[in-house]
Amino acid sequence: MMKYAQTLVKLTAAVLFAQGSKGHVMRGKLVNDIHNHGHDDDHNHKHNHGHGHSHTHIHAEDDPPTLNSKFDPNEKFTILGKEWKNNQEFIDSGARCGTHHSIEEQNLMDESLKIYRAKVKPSIAQTGSVTIDTYVHIITSRSGEGDITDQMVEDQITVMNDAFGGLPKQFGDSCGNSVPQSGAQTDFSFQLIKTTRTENEAWFNAGPGSSAERQMKEGLREGDCSTLNMYFNGGGGLLGWATFPNGCESDTAMDGVVNVYSSVPGSDSSPYDAGDTATHEVGHWLGLYHTFQGFLCIDGDGLDETPAERSSASGCPEGRNTCRRKDGDDPIYNFMDYSYDCCMSEFAEGQDTRMKDFWTMYRGLDSKQILESLGESGPSIEMQ
Repeated sequence: MMKYAQTLVKLTAAVLFAQGSKGHVMRGKLVNDIHNHGHDDDHNHKHNHGHGHSHTHIHAEDDPPTLNSKFDPNEKFTILGKEWKNNQEFIDSGARCGTHHSIEEQNLMDESLKIYRAKVKPSIAQTGSVTIDTYVHIITSRSGEGDITDQMVEDQITVMNDAFGGLPKQFGDSCGNSVPQSGAQTDFSFQLIKTTRTENEAWFNAGPGSSAERQMKEGLREGDCSTLNMYFNGGGGLLGWATFPNGCESDTAMDGVVNVYSSVPGSDSSPYDAGDTATHEVGHWLGLYHTFQGFLCIDGDGLDETPAERSSASGCPEGRNTCRRKDGDDPIYNFMDYSYDCCMSEFAEGQDTRMKDFWTMYRGLDSKQILESLGESGPSIEMQ
């Protein structure tokens, strides 16, 4: 038997790396961890993507992808160097996000959060606003592809500060009839410390779990677990991916966020070129799940403030409700769904609380002491 804090690091490391995923949450993918429960109104589809995993996607019958904007999600479009017959095909492919974690890791994170809130949080001073030192690493191909400008980098940081600051958007097209101007003001902001530029063909094409990704991060990452490192490359066939906070201490070099370079403001990859791929992935980096986590109407992201959602949104389907037995329409405007950039505009209050708690537990100044205290009072887990 092993105490909780010790187990937290070791089990997380095993989960993150044993399957070659390096702790990334696979947006739009559910890897061998969901059991279908036979709910009505569902279509359950499984796809194999050539990576040795089977991914399950669940769509409601009454969920046609609709959008009130110039971009029709039912038409063909090209992104990540590939033509897709429609936006739903793109979503179903898993290319929308590459952040992957197991149900075991999710359960461990949720249990540690519960214990922290019950036994540690009440006795410690709560952290105020947090400004995160941010390093941006631009990776280009031999031909120079991916060489985004300094202004694009600054605009990307502005997008993130607006999103986490509860401010209206300054970049991108508008869509939908009822997209909120902004959402909750969180306690997080981002300060650009340095931008690096590297020409490396292998790193430009690196995907999650690849040796090139590890080489790239080990060669470029700066700071500790409180430091955000963002890498912009060719995407490895994805818009982006991120690591969760509980994996940082065991493998700090791999901690960070990777985004395809064409997702930044000022690029030309509609409908995902307004900078909110980074907003979404940084949400994961701070501990947030997808609003549709678990693909079941059970509040899989663990938050009452985001209505239950059975499947990821496509386009900007206003009025969509995939969980009619639960209160509220689907949270399609939330940054942690899969809507178009022009449709995402808010975080919820509960998401701010969750990010703040995970920051204190895993990235804050007292995180080591907190994890030690969790180990003294937390549950024991038998390691095989």
